Amino acid sequence: MKITLLHWAAEEGYLDLIAKIFEVCEKDGRTAEVFNAKDNIGTTALHNAARAGQEETCKFLIGKGCDVNEVNNYRDSPLHCAAELGQISTCKALLEKGANPDNQNEDENTPYHLAQDNIGEDTAKEIFELISEFMAKKQNNDKRPGSAPSPTNSGSNLTNSQSQNVPDLP
Repeated sequence: MKITLLHWAAEEGYLDLIAKIFEVCEKDGRTAEVFNAKDNIGTTALHNAARAGQEETCKFLIGKGCDVNEVNNYRDSPLHCAAELGQISTCKALLEKGANPDNQNEDENTPYHLAQDNIGEDTAKEIFELISEFMAKKQNNDKRPGSAPSPTNSGSNLTNSQSQNVPDLP
């Protein structure tokens, strides 16, 4: 598997090393190229950090321009990666930075679906509640006078399981 030093550092949460890589890349004008580099399955350093639950690393990478909604070859976003492994605090950080919980991967699974299929029921429920709360806040913000709908919320609502294909929890 093709993996860069940045991919590895992001997965391990080595923020000092990541900051140094950013500093060097910035001097060479190669920040976007290096920070958005993909491995052989299209995974970015942000995907690796999300999967590993490296919340602070995710925030740093997004702050430096990594796309929070970038998808790999399977159409998994960093939020899919975090949700699939029950990384609740990382899911929250990604949502706060603009991750779209409605994105579907190649199997038409949202991040919540992956959580439901791969981790315990309690953690999946917690992720569902986190996403629902996020969507409710976005809808309230989008309804304010003079505010335009955000690209991560086109008026959808996770409580509408028919439009989201999200099964009801017991």
